[in-house]
Amino acid sequence: MLVLALCSAAKKMSLNAETLASCLGIPAKDASRMLNGANIFLPDRDAAIRLITVCERVWASYGPGNEGPRAWLHAEHEALGGVPAKLLLEPESSIKVHEYLHS
Repeated sequence: MLVLALCSAAKKMSLNAETLASCLGIPAKDASRMLNGANIFLPDRDAAIRLITVCERVWASYGPGNEGPRAWLHAEHEALGGVPAKLLLEPESSIKVHEYLHS
């Protein structure tokens, strides 16, 4: 169930296997397999849940069929001190993005 939600969020936000792997701390080949339907072991479930909630929160803010969520993910944000897509690659920074969206 978690893997399905993660794949859905990643596809909505156009996250490729390499980015997804970096966010989750897994090999890129596993992320690629996961995006192609394989059920893989996620060693850091908290990182996966954070990524899902960040993607879903941003997506909900802009609505479907809109480039806004992807633009937000790749734009510099002063309040976050960086670009969310890059911040999500590090556990401490991903927590910061998650908390920012839930404040």
